[in-house]
Amino acid sequence: YRSRANRVIYVFNLTSPLGVLSWAAGRLGGAQLVVSLNDINEPGETVPDSLRFRLDFWLQKRLIPHFDGHVVVADAIAEDFLPGRPYVRVEGGVDELTEEDQAPSVAPETFSMVLAGTLNEANGVGLLLDALKILNDAALRVRIAGQGPMLDAVRQAARDDSRIEYVGFLGLGEVRELYRRSDLLLNLRLTRAVRTRYFFPSKVIEFLASGTPLLTTCPGHVRSEFSDLAFLLEEETPEALASLLRKVMTTTSEERLRQAKLAREQIFASHSWLAHGRRVASYIRGVVAQGRR
Repeated sequence: YRSRANRVIYVFNLTSPLGVLSWAAGRLGGAQLVVSLNDINEPGETVPDSLRFRLDFWLQKRLIPHFDGHVVVADAIAEDFLPGRPYVRVEGGVDELTEEDQAPSVAPETFSMVLAGTLNEANGVGLLLDALKILNDAALRVRIAGQGPMLDAVRQAARDDSRIEYVGFLGLGEVRELYRRSDLLLNLRLTRAVRTRYFFPSKVIEFLASGTPLLTTCPGHVRSEFSDLAFLLEEETPEALASLLRKVMTTTSEERLRQAKLAREQIFASHSWLAHGRRVASYIRGVVAQGRR
């Protein structure tokens, strides 16, 4: 919006000091302020409990209600920081250009799983490695991709267990090919040992759209909206993960692929970036209209 009456400033995240500066600039310019809140770190949980991060969290908590519009990655952000206010949730999306269906291509004699992303405790790397110590199925194969603080632990696990392979840090095309050659994708974002209430792993949307079956923990709205599209890990322990993996491995490939196909169809119907863009644009128009009153 270019005219003064319709001027909107759209801000991505409110980490200090940029959050304060963005708010001040918007108010001085008479603009409507819309913020996109893509994860909020909690001191002592997802970031160190230091003065810097405590101040950052405090500032965000104070600033968020003073914006005119809010686009959030998780409903919990709206529930805790702007109760009762209208908002739009955008937790991740897919590009319509990638909708071409490519059926998974897997080796029938093995069961191959993939964990891809930042290799840290919050993403369940330790949980997976501990579960693999319980599972002694020789047909199991686990490919791990990414970088992060637990990279050395992953490399050591790969040396100790021939079923585990570290495939490095991959480009987007390579990652998609890895998904296609897998029986199961893993999203193990922890929600209990590490409090991630104000996060939502956008990879869940990416995985659901891949056409490859997914096993996931239950961050955010996964349980309420995607329970029929993935295998849900309700208890975040190595024993529970090992048990669920055994269950998944005993289902037929036809059952798993049926679920994955349904997931892909639903995600492309509801979570395309074009659909998100239309919803956000409509919401911003409402914010502007409200500001004129």
